[in-house]
Amino acid sequence: MFQTGRVRLAIGWFTLLIMGTDLFVISPLLPFISQEYGISPAMAGWMVTVFALTYAISAPFFGWLSDKKGKGILITAGLFLFAFSNLLTGLAPSYSWLIISRVLAGLSVASITPLIYAIIGDIAPS
Repeated sequence: MFQTGRVRLAIGWFTLLIMGTDLFVISPLLPFISQEYGISPAMAGWMVTVFALTYAISAPFFGWLSDKKGKGILITAGLFLFAFSNLLTGLAPSYSWLIISRVLAGLSVASITPLIYAIIGDIAPS
């Protein structure tokens, strides 16, 4: 049982690392993104803003929903949405699609990160 808890903690830590990387990898790329899409750097900055706003607004909802549906199913769905949203970010044909992909990424991270913190609190030794 103790080893299972350690494995879960390691998986949780690794998942949080990936989520954090996604959060901070966009900012240094904004000048290149603005150049690629022919938009101002301020417009490109909205990629970070919509991600953060979506995360902040939807995270409490996912916490509530996890109490009703379970943490595992929401984390699994969030991981699939995370993969899809980042694929869409990489393949976005227009600025509008880029913003949509970042909203989806914000939703996915909001459905994963708080729940992993809750799980870590549940399984970590006192």
